[in-house]
Amino acid sequence: MRIWKVERNTLETQILVELNIDGSGKAEIEYWNRIF
Repeated sequence: MRIWKVERNTLETQILVELNIDGSGKAEIEYWNRIF
């Protein structure tokens, strides 16, 4: 299984993107927003 992963962290945000190149074509998106 080939997975492409990019992660970016700052003081305000945390972003993680994972792409399964050999996947089934289905998409899953998770979004979490915390307001201080």
